[in-house]
Amino acid sequence: MKSYLRIIVTGLIAQYPLGGVAWDYLQYVLGLARLGHDVFYYEDTWNWPYHPLQKKFTEDGSYSAEYIKNFFQQYAPDLIDRWHYFHLHKTSFGMGREKFNEVARTADLFLNVSGACILPENLSPKCIKVFIDTDPGYNQIILSERPLWSENVEQWCEGVEAHDRYFSYAENIHGADCLVPRMGLEWRTTRMPVVLELWSPFFRQNPHRSSFLK
Repeated sequence: MKSYLRIIVTGLIAQYPLGGVAWDYLQYVLGLARLGHDVFYYEDTWNWPYHPLQKKFTEDGSYSAEYIKNFFQQYAPDLIDRWHYFHLHKTSFGMGREKFNEVARTADLFLNVSGACILPENLSPKCIKVFIDTDPGYNQIILSERPLWSENVEQWCEGVEAHDRYFSYAENIHGADCLVPRMGLEWRTTRMPVVLELWSPFFRQNPHRSSFLK
């Protein structure tokens, strides 16, 4: 019998509520759910989110929360109650904080996509914490230089070190000619998942671009 996992996926959708950003992270959520896993989306960056209509960062998380809710309503209504945006680490949107804490206490896998999310306080000690480096070079430089302009940099670096596995989009990170500092971490290479069925309307409307699927 196949064993399915309870998985928490993180990202920056509330931080930057824009189409391209949403698809970056929700491909993981939707893909893993289609494989039969028990999947939840979680976001807690401790940072003010960007408001694309006002074109500025704001202390109000309501626009970001509405954006996430609308995305799930349109593309994955079966997951509409499976997200938690913990705005500035104090205000919950989506599923309630206690309900999410129960998910965290029973999670098998925590996928910290882009490594921007603070680890939940109640995460199960048995949960495998995976750091997915989607910005090769940038993350390693932050770990190496710890620049003062980077908000919460010390807390973030400590959080990176608390993970159990490390993956990177940098496919040549172990190459002899790669100058990206590996920071003593055992990086494994990976690629971004794509749920093809969600892109089929695009290819039907643009048949000459079907070569992307080959």
